[in-house]
Amino acid sequence: MSSRKAIDAEQARAMGARIRHLRGSDSQAQFASELGVDRATLANYEAGRRIPNDEFLKKLSDFKDISIPEILFGTHITPYKKYMENVMREIEVHMKMRPGVIPKFMISDDELALILAVRLAMLDDHATEPLLQIIQHAKRVYETDHDIGLPPYGEAQITRLEAALQAGKFEEGYDPDLAFFVTFSEGSGGGSS
Repeated sequence: MSSRKAIDAEQARAMGARIRHLRGSDSQAQFASELGVDRATLANYEAGRRIPNDEFLKKLSDFKDISIPEILFGTHITPYKKYMENVMREIEVHMKMRPGVIPKFMISDDELALILAVRLAMLDDHATEPLLQIIQHAKRVYETDHDIGLPPYGEAQITRLEAALQAGKFEEGYDPDLAFFVTFSEGSGGGSS
């Protein structure tokens, strides 16, 4: 048996136990009828032999006033939400190490291309003015609508970029991998024995 099947079976049994708990003192036949499935289907769900379909999960969610993630995972927080909470924690750690610097793992290739374009534009004194206009527009948008999905440090990032454009140069970035390597190399005498 593959580990995937074992994980699926374990999750199915746990979900089945949650469905059984939600049924309470109702008979399987009565509960199944209220949810629009036959008793055998409900029995398979409760035993963990089958995974409920979306329609059943929606009906059960509405009928028992419980979220679908609570039925599936036993919590109102989905695995994606937990993942995002962990990502945000990592971002906070990086932001404390170097305030205002976006961690490298958060920057897409498209954003790196944009950074390169801005750096190239900064070589020409006349090209920074349109960039500053874009920054002013971004600041206005951020000030008027904080619900657009920017991280809490978004305003600080916009202000930093504006200062860099006005100064005509970027501050040097922080690379935690490089910092670790340099620290390790310095601590071990350059890495040689």
